[in-house]
Amino acid sequence: MVATSQRLLLVLLLTFSAHVAAQSNDTQNNAAPTGEPRYVTDDLYTFLHSGPGRNYRILGSVSAGAEIRLLQVDTESNYAEVLDNKDRQGWIDARHVTESASVRMRIPALEEQVDTLNNQLTEKQAKIDELNNIIEQLESEKLGVKTQYDQLLAEHEQTQQTISKQTVDSQRDWFVRGGLLAFGGVVLGWIITLLPKRRKRNDTWM
Repeated sequence: MVATSQRLLLVLLLTFSAHVAAQSNDTQNNAAPTGEPRYVTDDLYTFLHSGPGRNYRILGSVSAGAEIRLLQVDTESNYAEVLDNKDRQGWIDARHVTESASVRMRIPALEEQVDTLNNQLTEKQAKIDELNNIIEQLESEKLGVKTQYDQLLAEHEQTQQTISKQTVDSQRDWFVRGGLLAFGGVVLGWIITLLPKRRKRNDTWM
């Protein structure tokens, strides 16, 4: 009789515990839980259990790299209660939960960044090529201006030499002409002194 009473009491306790657990799960499901964003690691998949451990019923699987919401962590079993991307609430191994987005999730963003950087690099390379063309044009113009400057400088020096030569020739011509005039004056004076003097006519009556 005592053994039967103990069995009955044990059955009642188990029934009550299951009822409390079911109510707790219903309360959690109806409360629309929120949590911190996390990601499933890059394994193929991980099972979603109804409780913190492998012995609990499997609710499904969560794909690798899927975004989840972390609700809590059971330190004893090292299982994390999560809300997956299909709004399913359950427990998964905490080793499969990470704060960083998986490589599979990051690849599109990384590819977009690479495309953006390539576009920026192409634009900058185009600007560099344009600047190089401008520099080459300026260098060519600079060379042309220097050539013209050297030519004008040579012409200026030649003109200065011509003017200097003409000045010397002009001074020499004036010197020669002055000398000739002076010499001609001396000769003319000497000739005049050699001319016979004319006698005076005597028109007086005797």
